Amino acid sequence: MLPLLPWAAMLTAPPSPIARIAAPARPAQPTRQPFPLIATLAPVVMSVVLWLITQSVFSLIFAALGPVVAIASVFDSRLGGRRRSRAERARFAVEITQVRSEIRAEHERERGALAARAPSAASVVVGPQHAHWSDDSHPLLVLGLADLRSTLAIDGASEGRGLDPVDVALRDLRTQAAVVTAAPLVVGAGRGVGIAGPPALAGAFARALLVQLLAHCSPVSHDVRGDESWLDEVPHLRLPGGALAVQHDDEIIRIELAEEPTALRGVDTVVRLDGASAEVLRGEHAGTRFFPEYLGAEQALAWTTAAREVARRSGALRSTAPTVVAFADLPQPGGGALRSVIGSDASGAVAIDLAGDGPHAVVGGTTGSGKSELLVSWLLGMAATRSPDELSLLLVDFKGGTSFGALPTLPHCVGLVTDLDRAGAARALASLAAELRHRERTLAAAGAKSIDQLPQLARLVIAVDEFAAMAADLPDLHAQFADIAARGRSLGVHLVLCTQRPAGVVRDAVLANASLRLSLRVNNRADSTAVIGTDAAARGRNSVPGRAWLAIGAAEPREVQVAMAADADVARIARRWADRGQPRRPWLDPLPSTLAPSSAPGAIGLVDLPAEQAQHSLPWHPASGTLLVVGAGGSGKTSALRAIESVHGGVIVGDHIERVWDLLADPPAVLLLDDVDSLLARVQPDYQQALLDRLAVVLRGGETRVVLTAQRLGASLQQLSALCDNRLLLRMPTKQEHVIAGGSSETFNPDLPPGAGWWRGDRVQLVLVPAPPPAVAPPSEPWSPAGPAIAVTPRPQALAARLANSHIEVADPDTWLANWGRFSSLAATVPVLFHECSPTEFRQLSRRRTLPPPIADPRTTAWLLEPEAEPVRVRLVAR
Repeated sequence: MLPLLPWAAMLTAPPSPIARIAAPARPAQPTRQPFPLIATLAPVVMSVVLWLITQSVFSLIFAALGPVVAIASVFDSRLGGRRRSRAERARFAVEITQVRSEIRAEHERERGALAARAPSAASVVVGPQHAHWSDDSHPLLVLGLADLRSTLAIDGASEGRGLDPVDVALRDLRTQAAVVTAAPLVVGAGRGVGIAGPPALAGAFARALLVQLLAHCSPVSHDVRGDESWLDEVPHLRLPGGALAVQHDDEIIRIELAEEPTALRGVDTVVRLDGASAEVLRGEHAGTRFFPEYLGAEQALAWTTAAREVARRSGALRSTAPTVVAFADLPQPGGGALRSVIGSDASGAVAIDLAGDGPHAVVGGTTGSGKSELLVSWLLGMAATRSPDELSLLLVDFKGGTSFGALPTLPHCVGLVTDLDRAGAARALASLAAELRHRERTLAAAGAKSIDQLPQLARLVIAVDEFAAMAADLPDLHAQFADIAARGRSLGVHLVLCTQRPAGVVRDAVLANASLRLSLRVNNRADSTAVIGTDAAARGRNSVPGRAWLAIGAAEPREVQVAMAADADVARIARRWADRGQPRRPWLDPLPSTLAPSSAPGAIGLVDLPAEQAQHSLPWHPASGTLLVVGAGGSGKTSALRAIESVHGGVIVGDHIERVWDLLADPPAVLLLDDVDSLLARVQPDYQQALLDRLAVVLRGGETRVVLTAQRLGASLQQLSALCDNRLLLRMPTKQEHVIAGGSSETFNPDLPPGAGWWRGDRVQLVLVPAPPPAVAPPSEPWSPAGPAIAVTPRPQALAARLANSHIEVADPDTWLANWGRFSSLAATVPVLFHECSPTEFRQLSRRRTLPPPIADPRTTAWLLEPEAEPVRVRLVAR
């Protein structure tokens, strides 16, 4: 323990206690019992009373019992007090010992917390502390060991100043708790440390501080100055100059030495060495004395040698690669299957062969690291020496469509897929499975085992930026890309997958076949390790865009500066191959938004099959069974019926309830019913269920092929939809209705054009047939009976005036019900006209259970019931 000298008052005080310990309670003081006077006198009084009553002298003997008992009680109280006092002092001594142990344990914790803030020079030289390397330019330094003011507080320890042993013990507790002995003295490096003292001691102390700085500051981002010989093997870049310093860009941490403190300027902390001890003269611990930590030159050299080897293995050694490389300045000699020069390192141009070194590549890099520039230069280098007949480029950009710059203008480019068209992106990428099958068939037909034996088949490079965003939007593509990674080498399909966060994004099935890895600057060590196997890319300089670490197979990563290509470079290479034809695209154009009948002769529409690289006629035929078409207003439902009518014939009927009722009674071979849900909503409640029953009978019968259209599948249509063999889903207004109608949430698209929809999970486009001119209904003939007749109407006078026929007896329903006997006898012999009557009134008077045929306009149409016949509709016209 350092002696508590007057400078102890200058110990650093904590901002607030972080731990509290309760002091033992003081021993309880024994209490003196008063003499029991009343208890002594009471027996005397009682014995006198007994003597007066009994006149017996023996009763006076009891007078002596009081004093005897009182004296015995006093002696017993004093003996008990002494026992309790000894027990309290023993309890206090035990608790004092326990609290002292707690204080020692808390002080050890404080020492450990201080040591955890920064490793001392002694702990650094035990082994190369590469795990502490950081880009942080504000490290902490351990100056040595000192007695520091503790953050521990003792509650209940009085400030008594007496010589009583209890007061002394409590004061000792407070004294012991107040100071942490031999604790690491930690200071912020700030602008540096100045050391005043004998040169030998100052040099050893400076060596200890510099080793701490080098163990903390990354060799990738920090440089070192100094003429010490042990710095020859330091992993950091050595800058000229004699003054000891660690530098990061414009931030410099100096270690200055002088014999007198007054010569030390420009540093935040100044220390004066006095041999075995030292004192902080200026800084956050000014006035604190401590035991400094010294380090020998041999110890420092051993550490730098080991640290350099660690830096070499982890890729942290600084290279002398250029900071800017122009694509136009690089040679592109070609050779290899897909060899190209991507940049330069300390030795010159760096070339990689995606096919030979890969066959696939993974690229990591955060925003602004130069990832897009790497892709452009790499792909442009491949295209520089290979024609579109030898190389095809498919660009997938899930960062808004700007990552690849002018590359889409190259004749090698077969397409640019972006996240701005999610459905188009899913369709294009789904076609890649068909492209693999096409290449397998081509190789099989030529009797070749790989593309190396069939040079006329162009290699396809698929470059994806940003792969994590694409995988999140289209999760089903994980399995597809794993398949490409497994079979791509022999088929000539190669992946270049770029992402900001590689860790956990690229699946192991892809990584196992991606032997070519590049990582630009990333934000954490896990991402760097996931790509190149070391954390070198997480310790790169932010100020050097395009700085990458290249790892091929099991080789150590090498630092490369990626070339920067300009639009003029792309234009120059595009002109070189302008006379070559366009390469084969791995997918067909999407379905048109409008499909004329001439574009699909003999078909009602086209179905898109990107996984087969094909588009076929929509495979519905009346022999396929009934068809339900569901779509919102304006989605092309009616046009679908016209297309079916033009190809397969049939009768189209829409919202005319009378015609629908009659056709269901005697259906044609192909019946096309439009907007069934709207029709059901408009008919009278009496006819809704009857109409559904008739439709169900026709659907179950199977003799008539029915095509139904509806805007939504409400409760009334659920039973009919179950009877339909096929379903065509057009655009729906909401995702919920799309799913209820049988679609999946992934296929919902509120922007589909008319006639576009989904057939068994595949995208379709229906032929749009123009609507014919409206048909002119033939003029209605007035109805007149051939002989006597009766009429039922709620407006008998108006109907009588309208018919103007004296042979017709007209009355309202209530009148006929009141004279039902006469009505029934007449109805058995003459026709009965029901005008503007409800189905209920018809049933009451006719005594029939079946509904009469529905009437669309009761003002001009009525029911006529002939004797022994079914009711029919007749037309009435105004005179």
